[in-house]
Amino acid sequence: FMAVSILPFGIAVPAGLAYTSSGALLEELVFRWLLMGWAARVGGPFAGTAVQAALFGLIHAAPMMACRAPIQVVSYAFVMPFACALVFGWLTAVSGGVACAWIVHWALNYIALVSALRSGRKERTSAELSE
Repeated sequence: FMAVSILPFGIAVPAGLAYTSSGALLEELVFRWLLMGWAARVGGPFAGTAVQAALFGLIHAAPMMACRAPIQVVSYAFVMPFACALVFGWLTAVSGGVACAWIVHWALNYIALVSALRSGRKERTSAELSE
């Protein structure tokens, strides 16, 4: 996000397409295709979904834990990805592949990125005007 956020808005928005789609695809392949597939073969479909969701939540919360963020931030950084991973896992299971989960995952990430870019631009503009 930091690499994209320093670009001018008109360049950051299209660059964010590639950034968010590739990141979401990598996560879908690792968590839903590989990890969920393996865990489902070992423990069944519910176990597969639960394992990938828990690890997905942990991997997203770990940076917040490492920088000693407040517990509310760490909790959100775990719970939101965990809940999303349950949905992504369900999409993968019912569709038979990661394409649907990847599209939804990409869309959520891209919307969040563009919203953050817009928010950051407004905050900077307001701060610049008050000086």
